[in-house]
Amino acid sequence: RVQCAEDTLSHRQASTREQFELLEGLLGDARAERAKEVQAAQGRMDELHEMIVEETAACQKQQALLRERMSFLEAKTGDNSEERAAGRQQQAQMKEQMDVLEVHLGEALQGHTAQIQERWAVLEQRLGALERLASSDFERAELQNMRVGLEEELRAALLE
Repeated sequence: RVQCAEDTLSHRQASTREQFELLEGLLGDARAERAKEVQAAQGRMDELHEMIVEETAACQKQQALLRERMSFLEAKTGDNSEERAAGRQQQAQMKEQMDVLEVHLGEALQGHTAQIQERWAVLEQRLGALERLASSDFERAELQNMRVGLEEELRAALLE
């Protein structure tokens, strides 16, 4: 009878160990998947940033050229208000184009932010499910520690 109880206890410990190892594997997979998602999102954000930098530089060059042209025209024509008005109109058009570009880039950034938030919500659901499946306080604490670590990694990745 004692031997039977010892066998049962030993079997439960082995089963718990196996479940814990399975949970660790699942968490590791989820964390690796999330890291890949965050890395992909960071790559896309870097691409968008590079596009913004390039567009800003191009706009600044265009603006400098417009200023040079206006100065040249003013020097050649003296006080020709029609040409000045045309120059101002060109400058206003450039500003409008810059405003449109900023709006489009802002929308793209919001879209990527929304995707990251959706993926984070899915990850949190998975972690919550794993926490509910955890059979001991130790396992729940380990899962909570992993959640905190993932949150810190995500914040760091988004701030870079």
